[in-house]
Amino acid sequence: MDKDGHEFHFGVRGDAESDRESFPAFYIRNPKLVPYFYWPSTGGPDERKLLRLVAGWLERNVNPELRERLEQNDVEGLSGPDKEVAAVHEIYDILMSRHRL
Repeated sequence: MDKDGHEFHFGVRGDAESDRESFPAFYIRNPKLVPYFYWPSTGGPDERKLLRLVAGWLERNVNPELRERLEQNDVEGLSGPDKEVAAVHEIYDILMSRHRL
């Protein structure tokens, strides 16, 4: 949810054969009504804003032990909610590889 209480989704689009550094990021707002899709330019300022949002969320919402596991790519045996956090962290890693905060 954004600060106004609206649902949104974000991620990166790619496949196993592509270089993950080239995966484009995306943002979807109002996914259940009339979806608004936005594809910020790879490495651009809007993508950097998305990175800051994800970094802040991880900092505020993920306990230090799980963050450390994710930073070491230790995802073996994670539970359902922690797997979702691992997916967010993977997006964070991809965006971080393009930007330095």
